[in-house]
Amino acid sequence: FQTWIDAGPATISGTSGSAPALAGMISVANAQRAKAGKARLGFLNPLFYNHSSILNEIAHGYNNCTAGTELINGSDSTVCCEEGFTGARGWDPVVGLGSPSYQRLMQQAP
Repeated sequence: FQTWIDAGPATISGTSGSAPALAGMISVANAQRAKAGKARLGFLNPLFYNHSSILNEIAHGYNNCTAGTELINGSDSTVCCEEGFTGARGWDPVVGLGSPSYQRLMQQAP
């Protein structure tokens, strides 16, 4: 995610980027639900596990090349580690159940 830190552009990733993005999505969803007279979403785990179609399945990918960048021969190069996790269908340690879809969240949440 492109952000601004100390008056300058900065890039963040992982939970540092995804947690605030999800929090913002849920805040907007709760505001829309309140306007419609519905209850707040509350604890999300039961909702996502019981309605996994709210989430985008991410079955391919890996996370061993997300350690950042280093300067090699004058240009940034991705740093990869030998260890990491691989994406798979269903739950996996890279993305859990998947990434949330705001549109499906609003359509399918009880």
